[in-house]
Amino acid sequence: MRRFRRVAPLVLGMSVVLALGGVGFIMSKSANDKAQDIHRDDRLTLEATLAGLADQYFQFALKEAFDFSSRQAWSLRPGDPNDAEALRGFVQRAALLQHAAALVDLTGQPLNAFASEPGIPPEDDPGYDALRIGLLARQPGFSSVMNFQGVPMVALAVPVVVDATPRAIFVAYFRADKSPLQTYNERITYGETGHSFLLDSLGGVIAASDASQLGKKFPSPEVVRALADGETGFVEYRRDGVAYVSSYSPIGVGGWGSVIEQSSTEFFGPMRSGGLRVALALGAVLIAAALALTVLNQKRQSALRDAYDYKGQLLANTTHELKTPLTAIRGAAMTLGVRWRDMRPDQVDQFLGIIHRRCDGLGKLIERILIGARLEAGREVSMHPESINVIGLLRRTAAEFADASADHHLSVEADPNLWIHADQDALDQVLGLLVENAIKYSPAGGEVRLTARRDGDRASLAVADEGIGIAERDREHIFDPYYRAHRGDASSFAGVGLGLSIARHFVRLHGGRLGVDSTQGHGSTFRFDMPATLPSADHKIDVTEGAR
Repeated sequence: MRRFRRVAPLVLGMSVVLALGGVGFIMSKSANDKAQDIHRDDRLTLEATLAGLADQYFQFALKEAFDFSSRQAWSLRPGDPNDAEALRGFVQRAALLQHAAALVDLTGQPLNAFASEPGIPPEDDPGYDALRIGLLARQPGFSSVMNFQGVPMVALAVPVVVDATPRAIFVAYFRADKSPLQTYNERITYGETGHSFLLDSLGGVIAASDASQLGKKFPSPEVVRALADGETGFVEYRRDGVAYVSSYSPIGVGGWGSVIEQSSTEFFGPMRSGGLRVALALGAVLIAAALALTVLNQKRQSALRDAYDYKGQLLANTTHELKTPLTAIRGAAMTLGVRWRDMRPDQVDQFLGIIHRRCDGLGKLIERILIGARLEAGREVSMHPESINVIGLLRRTAAEFADASADHHLSVEADPNLWIHADQDALDQVLGLLVENAIKYSPAGGEVRLTARRDGDRASLAVADEGIGIAERDREHIFDPYYRAHRGDASSFAGVGLGLSIARHFVRLHGGRLGVDSTQGHGSTFRFDMPATLPSADHKIDVTEGAR
């Protein structure tokens, strides 16, 4: 009995510890599973966004081809020089279909063509089969990717309609290796093993972050079949002994689809490493392990809540920022499409300017989101420092934003012969982000001052405005990713909350600090420092005056 009394507390204590460890293990596994589900949902959301952007691009290309083919006065005589000249003009000004264009009659016999080197695939190429199927179904035709003399090409076809009757077929081509879609995909990275793909209806690679995959077949038949059925999804599979995950979404034209493939180990990371579970199992025999497990589980729950908040905030901000310029682009394009014949040249230029500015804004937004994603994942951005003339840099930045607002005056002032050692692209981004914010958060207008002073072996640069300022409670958070300061009506100020976070990171990579002095209602001044350097003698200039 005495022995039992001595052992009983130990047995009871161990039982409680084991029970707590088991409960903690189950809760941790549940949090892991939920975190994986969120990670999958985030990837699918990103996939659907990329597919939507590709769909918009191809819809524009189809409209361009259809408008051209229907409004051109064709003779439709074989070898007609006027038809050939019209085809050449289309190829030279097309945004996507920039390789070749051809006319064929309704039986498939060639009438006329213009092509850059190395020409176009012969009419018996199997890649045209998908194009013919689309045309027979009274839809625009999209070929699968065709490798002609080592060059991957894709063709789009629309009917030539005369007096509401199809009279011929207009076929336009683009080179997959030189298309804007390929350029865009090459800039997208997903860790060390992730790659993005744009696939045709047969699984051929039209664009990819790895250019060596162009023209090849995507290696997962399961993904290709799902895209052919118009499905969006996430799948796991093994190839050559390696586990992979793929997210996929149909584009909406020609049976094409967008895919992101990545190794399962890298995608899920520690969520599936198993190391945490082993540690919990071993620690279950100790009271300290039980306490540590409880704390860890609380952190996981907090991280899960943060993941939900992050997902909702990112989706809401990004959706708003994408929807606004797309609406403007769509409106301008529709107006041009309906009324361009009746417009004066300056009116056409006005609407084209809207499209250009909104597309430029979309490009900057996407670039910031990609940089933000790299920073969130802990991946550094490579720097290439060089000697930069500060007054030239400030003047160039001021000139870039000079026409951004008629209510703002941009002034520049710098110490003479001031040069810094920094990465040109990173510094352009930092100053551009600060000036953009200065204009955005001074809606009443006023002066935006760009200044630079020498401070020993450092150069101190500043951007000051006369805007609404920053509340004291927001100053310690404004450099956090996705944080939006409470500045009046937040809906009046666009953005996803990444600019200052990116700027601070770039400044830190140069060994500097980015800070802010601000009083609510009296403007803000953002300052950062960079290492100063000396130019060669033939580069020296003497500038002290302010400049706009």
